[in-house]
Amino acid sequence: MGAYPASDWPYTFYFNGEELPKWSGYWYLCNLGQHVNAFEQDWTSDDSFVGHRRLFFLQRKLDNVGSLESEDPYLFRFCSLTVLLLLLKHPTTSLTALADNEFLSAEPELVFRNLLLGTAEMVHRCEHDGFAIWTIGYEADRQRLLEEMERCREWETRARGAEPLHIISYRQQMCSANEWKLKELRQYLQSSQLEPDLRKPLRRFFG
Repeated sequence: MGAYPASDWPYTFYFNGEELPKWSGYWYLCNLGQHVNAFEQDWTSDDSFVGHRRLFFLQRKLDNVGSLESEDPYLFRFCSLTVLLLLLKHPTTSLTALADNEFLSAEPELVFRNLLLGTAEMVHRCEHDGFAIWTIGYEADRQRLLEEMERCREWETRARGAEPLHIISYRQQMCSANEWKLKELRQYLQSSQLEPDLRKPLRRFFG
């Protein structure tokens, strides 16, 4: 960890080659588990196809400094949409968790805003790019990320049209789940009383 001094925390978060707002990948800071049954699997909910445990493990992967990480883009997009809804529906508890964190030097409101906008950007990039690859660190880490993205593009080009049936079925189900979750988010954005400085950029992503 010597190459990543604590004095530089939070490190820059890169997603699909793009630099996102600081704090974008630190979902765990908002203690989201209190709103999803402590991340336990809930087979009675509409999210049961993915499950809250997947969200728990994904937020842990997002915090791996200096490591290249990836996830199925359909799953990542669904989890990101879920996180956006949790943050929007529970801003008070999220801000309280941020304010109570003794390691944060930034204002809770700034961290919360960056989490929202960074997560929205991840949703967009998943759909636009067709994959979800990220790292936390410095410019050298971003360069490694760009190389990995190129390798993934070459692999996808070779594999296109040769996916096994269970992969095709999985993606169809995840596409439906994402559309349902996106519809829920849009409905919430239309009905909620968001601050203008948040409503405008979120509408840019989700209409």
